[in-house]
Amino acid sequence: EFLNGMADVRVVCALAVVCVCALAAPPPPANINGEYRVANAPNANVNLPERSKGKYFDVYGPVHNSLYSQVNWKTHSVPLPDDIVKTWDGQVMNIVGYEFDIIRRIGGGACVTSSSDNPVPCAYESIPGWEQYNHHYTNKLSGKATQIVKTGIPSDGLGDMSSHTGHIDGYEMVMDSSVDNPAHLLEAAVPTFQFLPMGNGAESRLTLKYFPPGFGALVHSPTTSTVNVMMIDTNARNSSGVPGRHGPVPSGSNVGPEAMYSGIMECPCTDFYNKKPAGATMLDSGSCGKQLFAAPLDCFAGAASLGLKATINRTVSSSVLPAGCSVTAISGGYDVTFNSNTKAASACGASNSTLRVVGMSNDDAVVNVTVDLRRDPMPTQQSIAGDWQIAGPIDTGSLVSIVGTATNQFVISCTGEKCFKPVSGNVTGNQLYAFNIPGTIRSDKNKITFSNGVVLNRWLRSSKPATALAGRWMFSNTTDPKFLPTLGTVYTFTGPNDNLLISSPSGTQEHGAVHGNQLDAFPNVPGTISMDGNTIRFTNTVVFTRIDPVMTAGTAEISVEGPADVWFGAGFRTSLPVPTPGSASQSAMNGTYAVIVLGNGSLLERQLGQHTPGVELPASVKLVSSTVADDRRKVIVSRPLAGLTPAHFTFNPTALSLGLINAIGYGPDFAQHKDKAMQQLFLVDSGAPSCLCDMAPPLGSTGSQGTIGPFSFNSNCQPRPLGEMLDDDVWRNTTTPYTDNNGVNPTCLINSYKGGLKCCRDGTLLTDGAEARAKLVAENQTDQWQVLYRYYYENGTIGTDDSLVNDTYWTYWWTGHNNGEHDIPPCYNDECLDIITSNFTGADMIGHVPGVASYPVHLEGHCHIGCQNMELYNMDDPANPKLLCKTKVDYGTGDVAHNEMGYILGNQPCIYSFDPTDDFPSPPMITSTTKLMSIKTQNNTNARYGDMALWEIRMAYDN
Repeated sequence: EFLNGMADVRVVCALAVVCVCALAAPPPPANINGEYRVANAPNANVNLPERSKGKYFDVYGPVHNSLYSQVNWKTHSVPLPDDIVKTWDGQVMNIVGYEFDIIRRIGGGACVTSSSDNPVPCAYESIPGWEQYNHHYTNKLSGKATQIVKTGIPSDGLGDMSSHTGHIDGYEMVMDSSVDNPAHLLEAAVPTFQFLPMGNGAESRLTLKYFPPGFGALVHSPTTSTVNVMMIDTNARNSSGVPGRHGPVPSGSNVGPEAMYSGIMECPCTDFYNKKPAGATMLDSGSCGKQLFAAPLDCFAGAASLGLKATINRTVSSSVLPAGCSVTAISGGYDVTFNSNTKAASACGASNSTLRVVGMSNDDAVVNVTVDLRRDPMPTQQSIAGDWQIAGPIDTGSLVSIVGTATNQFVISCTGEKCFKPVSGNVTGNQLYAFNIPGTIRSDKNKITFSNGVVLNRWLRSSKPATALAGRWMFSNTTDPKFLPTLGTVYTFTGPNDNLLISSPSGTQEHGAVHGNQLDAFPNVPGTISMDGNTIRFTNTVVFTRIDPVMTAGTAEISVEGPADVWFGAGFRTSLPVPTPGSASQSAMNGTYAVIVLGNGSLLERQLGQHTPGVELPASVKLVSSTVADDRRKVIVSRPLAGLTPAHFTFNPTALSLGLINAIGYGPDFAQHKDKAMQQLFLVDSGAPSCLCDMAPPLGSTGSQGTIGPFSFNSNCQPRPLGEMLDDDVWRNTTTPYTDNNGVNPTCLINSYKGGLKCCRDGTLLTDGAEARAKLVAENQTDQWQVLYRYYYENGTIGTDDSLVNDTYWTYWWTGHNNGEHDIPPCYNDECLDIITSNFTGADMIGHVPGVASYPVHLEGHCHIGCQNMELYNMDDPANPKLLCKTKVDYGTGDVAHNEMGYILGNQPCIYSFDPTDDFPSPPMITSTTKLMSIKTQNNTNARYGDMALWEIRMAYDN
């Protein structure tokens, strides 16, 4: 009724404008989805184009062609319009809101991304929710200093849930070490990417996603939108293609034909998803005690029973890894390791100060390449005080000094032409708060990752004065752009100081000698040696810094996969050459270290030349495994991180990326390549090893409980007071087998799981029977659709002093903590209402900084069909709870897009502002100790699977 009323109002307004257009200025453009409602400001009338002064850009996802009951859940990177990228290069954009829709271009084909300044008109129709059901989306905007890269690292089976909270399974946001200046980004505290759900499910079309003046989501040099949408094709078209609301559903569906919504929207499990309980338990802390696997084959079988895809099964004797069986998530799956050293004391999930980073080639590669770099254990530091290095471009080599001034108080400074001014910081727990943003300190205090993406790695070098220059040195800094492509290169100095030989990875050599505190080696470019003998500063701005041997003590494991009958290979270098205008381009081959697999499976190591085969190198790799399957050969080799010679390349495990070239040949012997590719190979932390124990998973296990279909089944249900998932009397109801579950929500246990995201993977057909699924594929009766995001923006700086708009950060809270999903029981009271609660504190929320208050700017409650509202209370005074937000879900009354009976149209959010002229109230402050309670109220006339109760929150620090 509300929506129909609004439609009438819009018609009247349109007629009124026609009558007065000769007398009044034209009205501002309208919201593309119509009018929005706000829960805590019922009189607010927000016009997004007016807020941005008409500035926006449209992002369209790719065209999808889907079958009935098909789940589409893929990740796509969409470049922003060229004029937006050029205009905002080096600038700070502030996103003030956005709108979302599911559309179909009239006449077929694709609508294309464009901006309000250079629009590309596209005639489209909005698609009703009963044709294409948006379960949820993940949307990210990133700047040029950030890349979303395919890592292939699994999320221990929880990727299905983490997609709601910013993570995309198998992908990672990383700093791009070829562009921008992280020192500047750190000083300015400007984010290089933003995650912007703000109502990202079925409610997304008519949920207001808006920041009041003075607030927003800042992005430095925006370039890319990452679109990850989970859409379910609910369009039950007949043989003529006429759409309908109800088609075949799996036998496990709770929804009858009398309902106005589709029975597949809640992802009932089909017969494809057979369940097999596990024979092992995964632990991320503590130890297995006496429940150790006794033999390697038992260990490997235990991992398989958990659905953990092994990239390699290995047996070792190590004092660093946990005793018995352990698994580590790496690119492509899991490293499953049996450690025969029963006296190893390492705890499950402990980092042991071992730095392990992995990387995977992207889809453009002609050879599948992964690298796994493991540095030997570093000493755990007692404090963050010391020397650090920015992991990024230009000032990549700039050394950062952190000096303690008092207990947990520090001053942070940086050396380099474009570095930041000294700032103060304070540490609480594992959080360093500086530059007005938090940084997470790794447990061994050798790495700090700031919330805007900038990374600091501890810089290890000899603490003792050194007189002899022989050893390894890194090209660590320069302010000359022409030298930037070789930053990070490792040089080897050999011989006495009066007769030094300086060798580069490309094979060039220089002779030099030390005279006093000066090194004379490069023509007309003398270098001054520091008093401690650990730094050399040349007159052309190049800085060399001595490398402590511990930095490159460790192992590199390289996997390459290509056609079995021809040669293929991968080459590694510090970075790819950057084209210089007006000069001849340099080949990425020149000086590159390459591992080559011949058609008979034998190996070569070479240093390639400038478009030439180069020279063969002495063997330094050891064969780990070589397999052939489906005409593809996969070879895994290992070697030390430090190169056998300068030509062998030294892998730096603290680098953000490597330069990668790869090629395949025409025949089995190494010769001219048939196809080639080059790219940056980004490196990300692999995480610590989890133990596998020889016992069945206990109730509430946060690891895998077995397999569901070909996938791992994980749950993360938590006890009270955080949630009711493991202790809820409605699931002790013995009147039905479904509700008789010992007080445990069925979604927590593999044996009682009946529907939800674990039965809704990408490509799934939510139809029972292999023959029925094959028939859908054979008939190929597809429906075409795209998603549309319209982002509204403004300049992120204010006034002449370039001060920034108040940036907001993303945080969240699951009321069904921390599993994400929960089942809804059938009606058990007169009102047919099911209520769940969660009690927590401000310190439990992601992004919270100890000692720094935050306040919400936008609060939205993501829930599914049947949801009535979500409430958030301040419980500091339990006798007088203070309501912070009560959302309200709006439902449709008709049959057209944006007004579909039985479907959620929008969820009224709560919006806050300090501006007294706004319609929005002032925000409440939330500190570490603030006690909070979430309540979700749901109609349960019918039971439901896979429901959610997620607070999606944008907050700002009270700086």
